[in-house]
Amino acid sequence: MESTVIEGETVVVTARKISVRKDQTSTVKNVSSDEIGMLPIENISDVVSMQAGVVKGHFRGGRRTEVSYMIDGIPVDEGFGGEGRSIDLEPEAVQDLEVITGTFNAEYGKAMSGIVNAVTKRGGDDFHGSVSAALANYFTPNTDIFIGLKSSEINRNQDYKFNLSGPIISNKLYFLMNYRYQDNKNHLNGIRRFNVDDYSYFVADDPAMWYSEHNGDS
Repeated sequence: MESTVIEGETVVVTARKISVRKDQTSTVKNVSSDEIGMLPIENISDVVSMQAGVVKGHFRGGRRTEVSYMIDGIPVDEGFGGEGRSIDLEPEAVQDLEVITGTFNAEYGKAMSGIVNAVTKRGGDDFHGSVSAALANYFTPNTDIFIGLKSSEINRNQDYKFNLSGPIISNKLYFLMNYRYQDNKNHLNGIRRFNVDDYSYFVADDPAMWYSEHNGDS
């Protein structure tokens, strides 16, 4: 028998996307790495706060402890207070951020208000990287209140970022590394007016005979 080619008819299926699903009460928002890169943010929490129904970590009026955070589908909820996540990701290391508010499937446990799932990036056959650094300081004319602030101390707040990805073995093995170092000394300085381990053997019932002096080292 000889094989022959039979030309079939072209079947075209046309469907229209439902704009409003009446049986769905949840909201799912996916933010891609390209969208994250265009946003003026410093961390992933800023992206989450931009979504509808999210206000300062509260999803649709729920408590902070009712939100579950995941990285690549693995729960990373903070284990002590139950608010937030125990592991933080830099925006440069996130490929896709999924934010679910309202009702969601039974596959998600320990959550009543919302789900935040961050999918990490992976390396590719091309090298990609970025480096950034920022230095900052505080300025105030009220030096009698905010003691210890120096206008010349430009590195009082430091923020360094480094990201690199690429191939180890082409088409087989890849790597991605992300590093961030922060050192923020804030605008408040502690001054040791008194040393707590100092004491006096002086005993007197007359308060007029007592006086105090600063014995601290700063």
